[in-house]
Amino acid sequence: MSASGSKRRGEPSQSAKQLDSDDVEADYYRHAQEDNLSEERSVDVSDGDDDDEGTLQDDEEHGGTLQDDEEDEGDIEEDEGDESEEDDDEDTLTSEVFKVRVLSDFDGEMANDLSIKTGDILTIKELRKDGWWLAEDATGNIGVVPKTLVERIPNSPTPKPQNDKTTTEATTANESKMPKTRSGAELWGKVKEKKVDKKISVTDVLKAMGAMPSGFRKPTLGNFGKKEEHRIGTWVHPKLTKSNLAFRDLHWDPVESKLRNFPVRITRHCSILSARMVPRVGTGVSVVSRQIHVALWDGKHILSNVHTIRVSSAEKDLMVWNVVKNPQMSIFDADFLLRSNSQLANIGVLFELTVSFIRAKTGERSDVSCGWCVLKLFQETGAPSDNQNWELPLNGGTPYDSNVELDPSAGSKVTGGLMQSLIKVNRQPRLLVKLAPVAKMAKEQYDLLPETIVTAVQYAPFIARYREILADELVQNVDCINQTDLIPDPLLSTFPRVLSQHDLVDALKITWDERAKKSLRQSMRQRDRQERKSLFRSVYMNTVLPLLKLVSLPPLVSASSELEEERSRIIHDFLARREAVKQLLSDEFSYKPFNLNRMCFDIISKHSVPPR
Repeated sequence: MSASGSKRRGEPSQSAKQLDSDDVEADYYRHAQEDNLSEERSVDVSDGDDDDEGTLQDDEEHGGTLQDDEEDEGDIEEDEGDESEEDDDEDTLTSEVFKVRVLSDFDGEMANDLSIKTGDILTIKELRKDGWWLAEDATGNIGVVPKTLVERIPNSPTPKPQNDKTTTEATTANESKMPKTRSGAELWGKVKEKKVDKKISVTDVLKAMGAMPSGFRKPTLGNFGKKEEHRIGTWVHPKLTKSNLAFRDLHWDPVESKLRNFPVRITRHCSILSARMVPRVGTGVSVVSRQIHVALWDGKHILSNVHTIRVSSAEKDLMVWNVVKNPQMSIFDADFLLRSNSQLANIGVLFELTVSFIRAKTGERSDVSCGWCVLKLFQETGAPSDNQNWELPLNGGTPYDSNVELDPSAGSKVTGGLMQSLIKVNRQPRLLVKLAPVAKMAKEQYDLLPETIVTAVQYAPFIARYREILADELVQNVDCINQTDLIPDPLLSTFPRVLSQHDLVDALKITWDERAKKSLRQSMRQRDRQERKSLFRSVYMNTVLPLLKLVSLPPLVSASSELEEERSRIIHDFLARREAVKQLLSDEFSYKPFNLNRMCFDIISKHSVPPR
């Protein structure tokens, strides 16, 4: 049958001749019915709504096609998964694990931020393009930290990745909480609803909304200056040696019975002249004050106290900051003294320009950094920098950042002709400062100051008198080297705190100038140390101490013009009466209760420990 069948299919003309006409017709209709039946079955299977048998049959006949469809769908899902993974990893540079050391304190602002302290060792688990790295501290806390506040430990061992399920789940949960961007509208909405964390300031909101220049940041020196360890009073306090048996910067001269001069490596006068082309803060804010913060800097650490100088803007051009000439208030004095015994080759002066402002719609206050620059005190050869005027370009970001433009619109890359180059250079934000030598007579007085300090020039004589009285009490009058009893002395205990209140120092200077002209003869002003120290104590006790205990005197708040004006009025009214004893006994003024015998100086306080 198979042979004959195959022969008929191969030779149809011969098979037709062997059949009758009726057989041919029957065979034709039979083949036609089979073809129709197969077409109906294929249609039923494609619809898939009639019976299961057709579906199974079609699955067997077209199994390869369905399998291919499933594979295509799987490929599509994998592609979508890959795309989502790519989206998630857009901000991820690498998952390399290494150790870093924290350069500065950071308090977390968001729920996923990791709070860190200077000197902490962290393990970096992930690098991100936005500058926030995923880190884990020694106690197992995981969060993001700014990369500018850490430095990689060279040759640090790379730990093997842990397979701990708990750690993996914690990391995944932390990553799921991390927002890729911080929306300005969202932050501002939280501020208005009073649901925002207190650490999120108006500056954060305006930066997120794009209402400020791109190079502006939160203040660095401005925030450090608010901390006690970087206030001038902490650095005026005498420092103990490592053995805690002597003072490191108080040396007594037994021959002349006085505080011995202590020369240091750096003693320079510096003056701020002006700042040019400083970008404006932005719209919707009212500027309260402009100030320039100054400190010694080695590229990574602050090496001194933070000194603040207030400046004003030009009336015709708000992008120009001018200093006040011959100011009546010491806060506006642009001349300051630098003193340090550091042996670092890259030590310099860090300047940071900041603005205090008020948000017009909400009345909330905040500060913002408008640029920073560094003046190197030594050349590459080791020689001191020249005494001349310096024009320093202002950088954007923070002092821990690099290559951040303060104002990209100014076009730092100069191209084109000579005239166009001059115009572009003139548009660059910059600070003008002057380095000057110290006179010989002034240097003798400056050598009585602490070995490291940055202060106004007019503060130097008072700090020198304070240090001489300190040496009398702590070195000359001490019977035993191990004596650590409290010293009852209002002057020694309160003077460091007074240095941070510029209006009280101004009151001290006004009274000192008046009394010195009347009480000291010309020869006594230069030679009689005991007479000068006695007069200084008398002026301080009759001027500053009553003002410190005055109930009506409000606390000094930075960039608050209302409180500063009120304090100035009360101080001037107090100085006009002149007789401190009558004022203390009169009913016109109210004072806080105090006992002079209980206002003591602590030799072994936390301020005696030298900073790290």
